[in-house]
Amino acid sequence: MKDVSLRRIAGRKACVEPFRLDDAALVAGWKKDAGLVRQILGSPSAMARRPRAVRESLKRTLADPNQIMFSIRPIGASAPIGVVRLMWIDWENGTADLGIYIGRASRRGAGLGSEALDLFVGEAFKRWRMRKICLKVGVSNRRAARLYRRFGFKQEGRLRRHVARGQKFEDVLLMSIFREDWTRKKGRAR
Repeated sequence: MKDVSLRRIAGRKACVEPFRLDDAALVAGWKKDAGLVRQILGSPSAMARRPRAVRESLKRTLADPNQIMFSIRPIGASAPIGVVRLMWIDWENGTADLGIYIGRASRRGAGLGSEALDLFVGEAFKRWRMRKICLKVGVSNRRAARLYRRFGFKQEGRLRRHVARGQKFEDVLLMSIFREDWTRKKGRAR
């Protein structure tokens, strides 16, 4: 593992900061939202997990040298409203998978997730030296796929009938962005 310094990163409306295990109960509550679990490609069994099991899972995540997990907080708020993280980090090749969600339903659609994505991915490319960031998004989550495209993520593939949705299966899009594409896009935005 590379030496990764974790610090709070603030934008205009939101900040991202290293996740605190004290916030595990909030995550456990968010994971009871069937709509959220569906958006993050979770399984119904994830909703049944008790807060203690969620806390233990988060403890393992935070101890894993190949994951980085941050909370998303509105500026001036004390409680987080979501999570953004890198998973399956391959330090040698500079690749990782991204996961992000706004857990608090009343805060979705306010641009906080967009700003958190911008802050966190920028940090991943600049300070943590990632070369490529990948993600998965269900085809029914059009809003998220549109956001990722707006930020420069490109579709690399499609996993057909990959995630169970009741009696049917949904396709999942594989998307990614390279550091140079992110830098170029951010340079044009200024």
